[in-house]
Parts: sequence; structure tokens; C-alpha cells
Amino acid sequence: MNHKAILIGSTGGIGQALYQCLNADKIISQVIGVGHSNKADFAIDYENEKSISEMAISIKNMDFKPTIIMIATGYLSNDMNRPETQISQFTADWAYKNYCLNMIGPALIAKYLLPLMPRDKDIYFGVLSAKVGSISDNKLGGWHSYRTSKAALNMMIKNLSIEWKRKNALSRIVALHPGTVDTKLSKPFQKNIASDKLFTPHYAAHQLKQVLLECPPENSGQLLSWNGNIIDP
Repeated sequence: MNHKAILIGSTGGIGQALYQCLNADKIISQVIGVGHSNKADFAIDYENEKSISEMAISIKNMDFKPTIIMIATGYLSNDMNRPETQISQFTADWAYKNYCLNMIGPALIAKYLLPLMPRDKDIYFGVLSAKVGSISDNKLGGWHSYRTSKAALNMMIKNLSIEWKRKNALSRIVALHPGTVDTKLSKPFQKNIASDKLFTPHYAAHQLKQVLLECPPENSGQLLSWNGNIIDP
């Protein structure tokens, strides 16, 4: 099948590797990269709905009908803030920032890009999430804003999969857990990660692409690990 792809977050750590990986795949004829910098084909502000809408309109006007959309964005910490280890560290501003970038942004991208995808073909829509967003897998607690924003993202993906199944029975809309990848996002938290559990961006990108494109329609709505396993909610 001749696929066309849109990659959101193409200038990030995993995103750059995914952009190369998608472009190297012979079954993908064209990849549009979208990011927050002018290095991407389209630059957007993930916190600005108008910016996202205008990007989608531009792509639609190109008569570009994607069969693959991947969102390779995520937010965990910055120079001033780290994930909370106890509730006394929780603030509304930090929680909002996590929700805005980890759930609301991807949901707005889905709002404007999913309608561009065909209704009569196999389509693949994958969003980077995290295993820490699984409620049943949570044994350590902490990271309140990040965990709950990823749990919210996983629920959004489930909702979208149900809605889109009515429009296209061949749709796959999934959340993807990349594992721990050696990027700027994970750098402050790599101390206790075994070397064989810390993936290169290239390896993670290859695995995520394979998991998404090998996903059967009946697995739509799931959180899938980098190795293809389903992670329980």
C-alpha cells in the first residue's frame, strides 16, 4: 500500500528519528513533518488551537490525504519544575501545563487531522503516551500531573477509537508507549535505568512504526508497548 504520513513533533528527540524512519520506508511515499520550530515543514504552537487549525487547512488545501498520522510529542519537566513526588508539590499551573501538552494538544490535533484521513482505507493514528498512565500498573505513585495527563490521553484515544470505528472499520487509533528513550525528556531520570532498557531514538522509532503499522483493527483504542504488548488501563 502507498501510504502518506503526517508526523507531529518531527523536530523532537523521538520525532526526528521517526521522521527518518518513515521517510526510509518504501511503502510510504510522502511524509509531512510538523513541529514547534521552523525546521519542520509546518510550525505550530501545540497550545494554540488556531495554529493547529491553520496547519490542517494548509494540508487539506494540498489535497494531501494521510493514511498514517503519528504524534510524537510529550512533556515531563523543565528547568524549573520536576514531576511531583508528593501532593504538597502539586500546583494548578504545573498540572495545566502537563494536561495542555500531553492530552489537550493531541486531542486538538486529532480534531483537525483525523477528518483528513480516508474513510474507505486502512488508516493508522498513533500517539506517544506512557506506561505510567496505566492505573492498574501504578505501583510507585508520584508524578501526579504527568501520570494523570497520560491517563487522560489514553482515555481520549479510547474515545476516538470508538467514534472513528463508526466512520471507518479499518481505523487503528492507538496510544504508544516507547519505553525509556535516551532523549532530553528522559535525561534527568535515567540514573536507575539499566543500559539494556534505555533505547536509542532510532530503535524506539523503528519499534513504534512497526507496532503501529502491524496493529489489527481490533486493537484500536489500546495502549500498546514498544514490543507490541497491550498495556492494561
